[in-house]
Amino acid sequence: MASETSSTVIGGHYNIASGRDSFIIGGFGNKASGDYSSVSNGYKNEAIGWASSINNGYSNKASGFMSSISGGSSNQASGDYSQISGGKTNLAAGYQSFVCGGLRNKAFGRHSTVLSGKNNRANGFFSSVSGGNSNVAHSTGTSVVGGGYNKARGVSSTVSGGLHNHAGGLYSSVSGGYKNESSGKYYSISGGINVKLHRKNKTGPVYPGNN
Repeated sequence: MASETSSTVIGGHYNIASGRDSFIIGGFGNKASGDYSSVSNGYKNEAIGWASSINNGYSNKASGFMSSISGGSSNQASGDYSQISGGKTNLAAGYQSFVCGGLRNKAFGRHSTVLSGKNNRANGFFSSVSGGNSNVAHSTGTSVVGGGYNKARGVSSTVSGGLHNHAGGLYSSVSGGYKNESSGKYYSISGGINVKLHRKNKTGPVYPGNN
């Protein structure tokens, strides 16, 4: 049903285009309420934001200005210019944020990115998480690649793989291992278990039993 004179619905069942110049083609129970919004196929998708769009999928919602979702289910693109490509229960809330696939991933920061995995979060400006489980890129320019329960907190810090690793210092990094912490500026850790490298450590890493 097209409730605006300038809106269009082509095919499908129980579709409603209520926004000005909105457009729906095919599918079932889709809604295009934003002006210039569009939905192409799928089931119970909602394009709410101005010029937002959804292409296929199930129960997706694009509410941000010019936001878009391609496939997947129960995804939400609420940030302006945000994008989601596939996956389930993902959220792109930051300005120009992007989530590609995975499960329950969230991109909150401006220009942040989450690529696959599950329960990952990109909170910082230009932050990114690529795969893994329950990883968090907190600050500006931080990145986490794979692994699980890793955190990159320092500006431009990185964590690559491993479990429960933490890069807290400016430009710090942790590559693999378990429960490693790199908190000093430019400090880096490569592998190991419970390796602690803090600002006060002048000569290198501190290992369990040697601190």
